[in-house]
Amino acid sequence: MNENQKTKIISLDRCVSTNDEAYLLAENGAENGTTVTAREQTGGKGTNGRSFFSPGKTGIYMSVILRNVKQDRLLDVTPMAAVAVSRTLDKIFGVKTRIKWVNDVYLDGKKICGILTKAQSKNGKTDFIVIGIGINLFAPEGGFPDDIKNTAGFVSRKYDEALRQKTIEKIAVLLCDYAERLDDETVSADIKSYYAERRIIIDEK
Repeated sequence: MNENQKTKIISLDRCVSTNDEAYLLAENGAENGTTVTAREQTGGKGTNGRSFFSPGKTGIYMSVILRNVKQDRLLDVTPMAAVAVSRTLDKIFGVKTRIKWVNDVYLDGKKICGILTKAQSKNGKTDFIVIGIGINLFAPEGGFPDDIKNTAGFVSRKYDEALRQKTIEKIAVLLCDYAERLDDETVSADIKSYYAERRIIIDEK
């Protein structure tokens, strides 16, 4: 367990997809806050079935299992995750990120993070949610592939494993904290206010 005993982080060197790994763990009873991370993904997933560039020594690839989100709060989960990522990156790296509806985080006009949320329900109630987060934390060796080199960005140029681990832990803990307190109107209003403040207007970057 990590900070305040809210998360359990499982670190892998390499996997096909942390979302797949986390989903399987969740189906087998993994507890709330269990987080799967990998230094490299061979089949990282983005929205609409697109692949997510996931080389080693470049990014954060993590998936967090949540079991305490009520059915009527499901639509709040992805914006909540975007706010958790944005706030964490800003605090640790001293940057000012923006959020593009509904699941992308931008820095200096370029996408640095994508979020993919998948829920499973039983008997009309949410059993668990897996939030997959992919962040281009450091500049990739050799640059980005041609198809995304003009749109993808990164947070910091120099690789730092300690900062990578710290960022993972802070995001996971903040996500669990938000999820636990979504019914608190003060917390909910704070998340919505931050999202509105950082939201990118249509066609803006």
